[in-house]
Amino acid sequence: MSVNDVNVKLPFFERYLSLWVIFCIIAGVIIGKIFPVGVNFLSRLEVSRVNIPVAVLIWLMIYPMMVQIDFSSIVRVGKKPKGLVVTLVVNWLIKPFTMAVFAVVFLKYIFATFINPALAKEYIAGAILLGAAPCTAMVFVWSYLTKGDPAYTLVQVAVNDLVILVAFVPIVKFLLGVNQITVPYDTLIYSTILFVVIPLAGGYISRVYLLKMKGADWFENVFLKALKPITILGLLLTLIILFAFQGDIILSNPFHILFIAIPLTIQTYFIFFIGYLWSRKWHLAHAVSSPAAMIGASNFFELSVAVAISLFGLKSGAALATVVGVLTEVPIMLSLVNFSNKTRHWFKLEKKIIPELEKIEKGEPMWEKVLIATDLSKASSEVVDCIAHYGKTFSKEAKLTHIISVETAGGIEDTLENAERPVMEGQAERLKAAGIAVSYSFGYGIPFVEMNRLIADEGYKLLILGSHGKSMSKEILLGSVSDSIIRNLKIPALVIKCPKEGPNICAFDLSGNILFPTDFSDNAKIAFEVLANVASHYHAKVTLYHVQDVNIVFPHLKHKLTEFNTIDKQRLDILKQTLIDRGIKEVTVKLETGHAKQAIINEINNNKYNLVVMGTQGRGWIEEVFIGGIAHAVVRKSNSSLLLVPYKR
Repeated sequence: MSVNDVNVKLPFFERYLSLWVIFCIIAGVIIGKIFPVGVNFLSRLEVSRVNIPVAVLIWLMIYPMMVQIDFSSIVRVGKKPKGLVVTLVVNWLIKPFTMAVFAVVFLKYIFATFINPALAKEYIAGAILLGAAPCTAMVFVWSYLTKGDPAYTLVQVAVNDLVILVAFVPIVKFLLGVNQITVPYDTLIYSTILFVVIPLAGGYISRVYLLKMKGADWFENVFLKALKPITILGLLLTLIILFAFQGDIILSNPFHILFIAIPLTIQTYFIFFIGYLWSRKWHLAHAVSSPAAMIGASNFFELSVAVAISLFGLKSGAALATVVGVLTEVPIMLSLVNFSNKTRHWFKLEKKIIPELEKIEKGEPMWEKVLIATDLSKASSEVVDCIAHYGKTFSKEAKLTHIISVETAGGIEDTLENAERPVMEGQAERLKAAGIAVSYSFGYGIPFVEMNRLIADEGYKLLILGSHGKSMSKEILLGSVSDSIIRNLKIPALVIKCPKEGPNICAFDLSGNILFPTDFSDNAKIAFEVLANVASHYHAKVTLYHVQDVNIVFPHLKHKLTEFNTIDKQRLDILKQTLIDRGIKEVTVKLETGHAKQAIINEINNNKYNLVVMGTQGRGWIEEVFIGGIAHAVVRKSNSSLLLVPYKR
């Protein structure tokens, strides 16, 4: 996609925003020279250092942006926690401080010959205000142009708007203080309340009210469309007034706009590449990586302009610097959109993460080498029979291991091993008869530690565990060890559910109906590749399942479910078509709303699924809270066998 292609998709006003700014510069300077009396009159219309006409115009810009933000989307914050971490760290721990550094280096030192120190301080102050205010609604445009995840972008914007409430004032105060720029703390707080808190609260309250009274269709297609011309008019008039006051500065220092633009431009590219490359390093999808980088690179210039005017005045260099941010915004961001689209291939899933992502040819084993954990019970024998049923199409090589805890052994290891060896040999013989090369071993120590050591030392590609079903007392053959294993997965784990009573048949059939619960995370994408291989290899049926996990405490959220469901239905349809293209003929799509964990368990237990394939992100408190706990609950409470796929960082 070229920049020209991007421009075709941009709305008319946004497409030529930089040109509008240039026209406003010219118009403002001319008006300031022709009507100085009128301009001075407007400048005197102040209350507590806030210019009333400008404040009204800025509200006209900011309110329409705030009313678009659906803060109830924050209930989806756990969907892609890594992307959110990237954005928050870059936006609030890197961007403001690097902006200050670039501004000081260029405006105070490199361009010191051309800019007097007092004016340089004001320009630096304006740059700091830009750096401390991440983008809000404009990021939707950049996200759309790079095919970013719209639901994720919405969450990003909502979270960052809330962070502004608590982080903007202390960061600005600190950076201005470091650069020996004094501003009254109360004025800074007052400006934030005036231009962030009030429009944000007003936007939220009016959004809830209008959605309730008029409905989503009227709100989006009538109300928001009616606001757009007002927003544009507010921005243009604000710029004209600003440049009417800035005329003398611009005419006497015509190159200052260029001098200000240089550090702002460098900073924008610098911040973008930090977020973009970090996202790539974390193996995030392009649909997440691109908006995560864009929201940091772009600026909330409306807020910056408003605060600059309140703190330093209409005629200040700080106000001019923030306006230069408006001037440079579109061409820079369009170039980044172009770059992002051209580098989309950087973010394809790396096959080295899990070796099984390579497409398996017909007749080849599903896994090269598997480790089977056995306790030599009747149930574990049934697990061995299940694996033997698939013979060498399942694996080339297998190892049976029985880990005896030192505590259980109690110093009689040799006696236990001699007594259990015939049972182990019997299980091994059944696997050999199926064409699988088998070895076996006894181990002593902490079971999950020993198992992880075997996996690391001997290079197994799949771990197999047996389960008695839903019983809390006999949950997994290895007992409580299972939780530790799932939390520390380095390779996929197959948990085979065996009935406590009845015929010698496990609830495990690779050619049966497979359920794939997905949250569309990066981890789910990796699990999807494993699913596709299993289903195509064994000609299975597949049900793709997603739960819209929403919090009912937001009474106005109901209208958003349609929007979210439309997006997620499209995602499921894409996955469905991918499976069909891989030769899987029977694919069903299910989309529900509710509490994800319980909904998945109910779906499994109320339907006859032979296997459930799902991702588990393993260790880490973020993953555990948002994702990992679901896998653990499904293992404990469902009656189907499971194939758990880890996300290796």
